[in-house]
Amino acid sequence: MAQMTEYDVLVVGAGPAGAGMAALLAAQGRRVLLLEKERFPRYKACAGGIDGVAVRALASMGIDAGPVVQDAPTELCVTSGGRYPAVYRFERPLALMVMRSDFDTLIARSAVARGAEFHDGEPVKTVLDDGRMITVTTAKGRYQGRTLVGADGVYSVVARTFGLNPNPILYVLAEAEVEVSAEVQASWAGRAQIDISVWPLGYSWIFPKRSHLSIGTGAPRRYAKQLALRFEQFSRSSHLENGAVLQQRSHMLGFRRRQAPLALDRVLLVGDAAGLVDPNTGGGIGWALRSAQLASAAILSYLGGDTRTLGDYTKLIDAELEPEFRAARVLRNGVILRFILTGGRATRHSGLWNQVARILRAEECYQEWHTHSRLAKWLAWTGAIPL
Repeated sequence: MAQMTEYDVLVVGAGPAGAGMAALLAAQGRRVLLLEKERFPRYKACAGGIDGVAVRALASMGIDAGPVVQDAPTELCVTSGGRYPAVYRFERPLALMVMRSDFDTLIARSAVARGAEFHDGEPVKTVLDDGRMITVTTAKGRYQGRTLVGADGVYSVVARTFGLNPNPILYVLAEAEVEVSAEVQASWAGRAQIDISVWPLGYSWIFPKRSHLSIGTGAPRRYAKQLALRFEQFSRSSHLENGAVLQQRSHMLGFRRRQAPLALDRVLLVGDAAGLVDPNTGGGIGWALRSAQLASAAILSYLGGDTRTLGDYTKLIDAELEPEFRAARVLRNGVILRFILTGGRATRHSGLWNQVARILRAEECYQEWHTHSRLAKWLAWTGAIPL
């Protein structure tokens, strides 16, 4: 086994949060090791929507996602169970569409260019904190770090080892990349679809990519056995059941429970490992990058001797991100309530969907909407509903 090497920061997981952390810390001259279990580029099941929060975070990090953007929809079709379509058109894109294989590689390469060391195809086997340094063991070596970042997703080894973010609220998702005819593909350019299923609090989507469509369905974990059928029904209702499936996977999405611990003395979690997922959209990329920014600041303060532990990172997340998530739950539950009251029809509530578009583009945050919206005040109690 190779001789043990010491680093300022060990980062486990090279998704947007982990690679973003590595890029930020390496740019400050810190010795960073980024460990990833998969070989890059690798396929990642994900709708691949880059919202305004992500765009702003990338810009502040000096990373240009332009080369990997595959579409930028300005039209949204909203349905319920594939029925009652309502179409909304916007002057500016709702989000940027990417394939995670390209997007994650872009950020990882930026981290390497800034001085981070990147080991892909090297899954972590064990993690040990001896009270002075943290040791991570893989099949290829042992590495020591002054700090450790868990960016390894909902099944995080780091979270399990240290008892962080316990018992997240789980959703199960089925996703596929589907190749359709050139005519059908052209009809989806610049257009996305969201399907809201009132019960069991599930949702489906179709997002356009350059040469195929990303299709998915998600629901609370207790409905996992119904997911395959719901995915098939949604595909049929969208007339895409005959498309050629290029990739298809199921996976879990975890939402942090309120006040769940995310940090210890020398360890913290970011992104999906921390359950930092938008309760309204199910999107996690923007919040992964934002948590990487907050975590990087906490680690730099610790390494610089300004703070004695990383424990206050949890308080930072509670102060800056949790209020957004609470307001997001209110908006989500408000949308669902409208669908209940209208029998599943979107009924062209343009004001509501214009508001959603503004939030997706980060022209306004959830808390700002919550402050000035009459609907938000009336629905404030729904923020207590976890999801």
